[in-house]
Amino acid sequence: MRPIYSGAATIVREAADVRTPLPCFLLRGVFSRSECLGLIQEAEREGFQATGRDYPPSYRDNDRQVHDDAALADTVFARLQPFLPERLVDAAGDTWHLQGLNPRFRFCRYQGGQRFCIHRDGAYAPSPRVRSHLTCMLYLNDAREFSGGATRYYADRSEGAGLLGAVRPEAGTLIVFDHALWHDGEAVSEGTKYVLRTDVLYEHEAPAPTDLDGVLTGHQGYVWSVLARRDGRLATASRDGTVRLWRASAGHWDCDAVLTGHTASAVALAEDAHGRLWSASRDRTVRRWDTGTAHIVGRHEGAVLSLAALDDGRMASGGADGLIRLWPSDGGAPEVLQGHTGWVWALAALPGGWLASGSEDGTVRLWRTSRPHEVSSSASVGAPVRALTVLPDGRLVSGGATGGLTLWQPSLSPHPTLHALHTQRVHTGAVCALAPLSGGRLASGGEDDGIHLTRLPDFTRLCRHAHGDFVRGLAVLPGDLLASASYDTTVRLWPVEGPEGTPA
Repeated sequence: MRPIYSGAATIVREAADVRTPLPCFLLRGVFSRSECLGLIQEAEREGFQATGRDYPPSYRDNDRQVHDDAALADTVFARLQPFLPERLVDAAGDTWHLQGLNPRFRFCRYQGGQRFCIHRDGAYAPSPRVRSHLTCMLYLNDAREFSGGATRYYADRSEGAGLLGAVRPEAGTLIVFDHALWHDGEAVSEGTKYVLRTDVLYEHEAPAPTDLDGVLTGHQGYVWSVLARRDGRLATASRDGTVRLWRASAGHWDCDAVLTGHTASAVALAEDAHGRLWSASRDRTVRRWDTGTAHIVGRHEGAVLSLAALDDGRMASGGADGLIRLWPSDGGAPEVLQGHTGWVWALAALPGGWLASGSEDGTVRLWRTSRPHEVSSSASVGAPVRALTVLPDGRLVSGGATGGLTLWQPSLSPHPTLHALHTQRVHTGAVCALAPLSGGRLASGGEDDGIHLTRLPDFTRLCRHAHGDFVRGLAVLPGDLLASASYDTTVRLWPVEGPEGTPA
């Protein structure tokens, strides 16, 4: 998809009406209206995909098309380069220099009430020294062709967050803004809105960072999950579709292997009783890795979000289809647990053949895995449940979309029930990861860009580690180390007993 430039376009840069010190500006006249119409027509010919089985409805429900085109990225960058910041200084004080555009373009179509809820855009990192810092979004048609559809900016993600400003779409106008800005796409109630977006890449001024400072780099997108394996290695799963294995050597971590095969984000990881690695993905597959070779065990009817190894050797997977599937170790047909009415974000295996699940429907459920057709017991949290973990004493902790943690006491006989012992809002964003620590402590990570260490049972705050972006996964390592996986494309190692904010 290559718009043909006339060569006579006059581009005008102006500040967006958004109250922020971060980069946020408009470039008017980048594309002509006829070029925008041509892009819309070609995108419609190729076809859009619904996002409902790949993204939660509380996040987005618009239609999308992904298109990789390095030549188009080079052509567009040649026009934009004079108007883009040549140099950026990030929150850590590091300097970055303009490098180019991400060759992956996303066409988005909004109609019939579709919207994109408040979010921040994640970074793309094609190498340890190069990563995206700015979003570059082209409006392909005018606001007069639809109702709603403004791009709105907020102080944060919380309910009632202050509006920093809004931009009405105008065909041929680009808006460029910092990935750190919270924003949404207002619902389109009538007509159809089209946009095309990509990212602006910058190169780090200093040599490529190493893992000597407790930062593991190499993934090209969000790191969704981190797993401490029994053989001492770390496994990580990323938006770039890969699973990486890391081995500690002489005080630092080296990437031992890169496992490829998934065709979309690798989201969840688990290890079975035989020490084999399993992964789950937005490509709707569950895979088992036998000595580096992927075996597709099975599929869901939507993104696969969670995994948990069961006592009997089976692997449980939870998906965007609201189902939990129990996969035999020999690869046979799975048994299916039905009861949730939303995405199954989290699974946790309990002793004695029980499984706990947490869902977008706001419930935590208990399942007897030996009786898959038995009606499960459930308890309502009041908000989508994004994380679960089992404590050494058999109690459960759940983390919710509004930042709350709940301590649960499961009672498994004669009738399974869940008793909420204590609830506390610890995070200012969704809780995405939980990990029990020694001494009755808990680590939790979330969409407030931090890791909180608290003491049970009342979640007394002990310290906080700042990550710089959403924390999606946590794993406990020998030697009092905590590994965290983040949207910033890194895995970081933290001393469990160390000072706040200091990687190991």
